[in-house]
Amino acid sequence: MNSEILEDVELANKNIDGLDKILEESSKYISIEDESSKVLKFLPERGITEVEKEYKGELVRKIRFVVLDANSSSNTEKFFDVGKKLSRQINAELKEGSRTLKIKRDGSGLSTSYLVRTV
Repeated sequence: MNSEILEDVELANKNIDGLDKILEESSKYISIEDESSKVLKFLPERGITEVEKEYKGELVRKIRFVVLDANSSSNTEKFFDVGKKLSRQINAELKEGSRTLKIKRDGSGLSTSYLVRTV
């Protein structure tokens, strides 16, 4: 009986993880959760644009990069919208010829900071 329960729990966890993957791959945007990181391949030849987005009821300007998630099996291009401070860090790496970057997010809300490293 215990082995059946264990198998059910393992199957449930596999299904939950599978749903996370489906949801992430179906989105056309990349987001980085608090205290986590992502490895992204930047495609500046596909465009870098300024966009307006609503944040807490106000329009804010963001810089939009076209990227691939290096850890995804999907080869789907996605948007990575960032503020000007982070876009300057990314741009400095792109100017040096780097295209694959690890972006680490520390903190949350207004106290969020990012660390950009070449991979």
